Amino acid sequence: MLTAWFLDQEGCDVTLHNNPEIQAASGIAAGLINPITGKRFAKTWMADALFPFANATYESIQQTIGQTFFQPINIMRLADTISQVNDWEARAQNDAFKPYIGTHAISTEIIGKLAESKGVFNIKGGAKINTAILLKGIKDYFEQKNKLVNEAFSTTTYRENERIIYCNGTAIHSVEGLSGIPVIPVKGHYLVCSIPDLNAKEVIQGAVSIIPQEDGLYRIGSTYQWEFAHNESEQMQIDILKQNLEKTIRVPYTIEDVMVGIRPTSDDRRPILGEHPTHSNVYILNGFGTKGYSLAPYFAKQLVDYIVRDTPIEKEVNISRFLNANYHIRSL
Repeated sequence: MLTAWFLDQEGCDVTLHNNPEIQAASGIAAGLINPITGKRFAKTWMADALFPFANATYESIQQTIGQTFFQPINIMRLADTISQVNDWEARAQNDAFKPYIGTHAISTEIIGKLAESKGVFNIKGGAKINTAILLKGIKDYFEQKNKLVNEAFSTTTYRENERIIYCNGTAIHSVEGLSGIPVIPVKGHYLVCSIPDLNAKEVIQGAVSIIPQEDGLYRIGSTYQWEFAHNESEQMQIDILKQNLEKTIRVPYTIEDVMVGIRPTSDDRRPILGEHPTHSNVYILNGFGTKGYSLAPYFAKQLVDYIVRDTPIEKEVNISRFLNANYHIRSL
């Protein structure tokens, strides 16, 4: 949808196709933007470029649609081991990490409700997006312009001067002629929980992420399945989330809902964008994985700049990296 948004801002005539039947992760994602991730506190790839652009994009969309969905938020990170404590202390002295190292005091009341850990640290520069408001706001924007079609677009034929851009996640495999695009589906579960005694205002990251919501509930997630037989919820994944939640907090909780989505990723964990090598005027934007709301603004704009201004696409994300000597998308 952000590609359609940027094209519209360029003055292009855009029709947005939205398939309500797709079980896309973007619709149920917690919408967390996190600059420091992983067991060793790695800075998110391209964070210094991605995050300011994402923040500016979401704030601009908010102003246009007249609804608030973007909220800067602090992230409380729990360390499991002394090694992680040492890693954090090293990061805190690194100038590249300093914009993301929080120094505000951590509430002893909150710490008392968390499971025992080796250390608790603050990450700043994060944000939380109410994805339901964002997605509905963009759809309403295009519907008011009579440019929203609530059905899938699944052809690579087009009229003269028309361009087709597929931003449809793993559903791209069902489009004739595009099934070879190396988008890998990864299934994810979230729990929606009531934790009335927690009263957390920040994100808590331990064995799971605990993300406060506007309605007073919490998103708990998430799981990652590279092999799965169906798109429905699975008790084993729910149990994993429950076990990890109980490793993170020591207050009671109730599961209110289970959410499942299919994320599109790639074998090198980088987005896939550019013009299809054999279908002229057909473009791809895909493969954002678990960090779609961080990555999508920057790379959707990059694709639009390529289409409108012929600005080069970065090699690391260009679809051309998947081409072999025979100029075909390689089979994974």
